Amino acid sequence: MSSSKEFIRRAVRAGRLYSELPPRIRAVFTPQEWKTSVLDLYIAEGLGFTEVAASVCDEREFCETLVESYLSWMRLYPYHLSDILCRVLRLSPFRYYRDLLASLLRSGMSYDRLPNFTAADALRVMGVGRNEFIALAQNVKAKKTGLWRSLARGGAAAAAAAAA
Repeated sequence: MSSSKEFIRRAVRAGRLYSELPPRIRAVFTPQEWKTSVLDLYIAEGLGFTEVAASVCDEREFCETLVESYLSWMRLYPYHLSDILCRVLRLSPFRYYRDLLASLLRSGMSYDRLPNFTAADALRVMGVGRNEFIALAQNVKAKKTGLWRSLARGGAAAAAAAAA
């Protein structure tokens, strides 16, 4: 790991704002680079919305970036941040996994691409396991009527009900 990344990690963990950094470090990092680095670190490590995060973006931008990243990485729903996600984005675990499974269906990827813990949690929350997902994927490929509309409205569970 480079020394600049390690310094950013230590400064963020210490709760330092950009204005509190030493002048020689501020000469190396522009405010935009600092913002990007802080946001990337907070999202990668799943840290909550603190004063440091608030200094680089607002709550909505933080939550949207976090959810986009977690969905692209196919990570578990961040239950430790559910209070802020539910309050700011109105994002429940059900909606999160609905969007995740819908993106898998749209991209034509198999259910096996999901990490094991994510697949197990999606099954627990939505009741859509590997077999149900395969049935949905076959229905989508056969272009059964209304499946994409069902996915948009109610997620994979509603599409499964529409296909049955």
